[in-house]
Amino acid sequence: ISTYKSDFFTSRVFASIYQELRAQGHKISKIEKLEQFTGGEYNYSPFLAGVAATTFVVLYGGHSIVLAERSEYITSEQRKWHYSMDEGFTQTDYEEGKPSFIKCFWRGLKEELNIDDVQSLSEPPKFMDLVFHRNVFELEFTSLFYYPKSFEDFKANYNRAKDRHLETYGLYEV
Repeated sequence: ISTYKSDFFTSRVFASIYQELRAQGHKISKIEKLEQFTGGEYNYSPFLAGVAATTFVVLYGGHSIVLAERSEYITSEQRKWHYSMDEGFTQTDYEEGKPSFIKCFWRGLKEELNIDDVQSLSEPPKFMDLVFHRNVFELEFTSLFYYPKSFEDFKANYNRAKDRHLETYGLYEV
């Protein structure tokens, strides 16, 4: 994956332009494949300003998962059911000049869920798919994170997370 430097304001401007084009039925809103971003006569890659690490937290060795209801303070999909954690990739998530999605993942667990005790993990995270969300024109790489403690322990950590109210309205065990 190639990346480019930007800032939050610029990404929001491109997101706003995309929403206007989408509302008008522009062909950018019909993109389904990665090849369509830069293939042919158009280059839509500047519109891909958002990349995120999204994670379902799995509890009790696989017997339940944590769902999050998105906060009203986020920029899209407010108050909808979502992954347990959704952390946007930033310039701090680089190692040796290259994007590090594992660094983004760990930062998200710490900032959104207050999980940083990697010694307590029963197993490392499992990274799965790269997902394109056409409604917001963003990429997400998905993962499963196995948290070996109870939902009550998980929520106690979450209640001390610095970004909890900015990101989520609440957490639910399913």
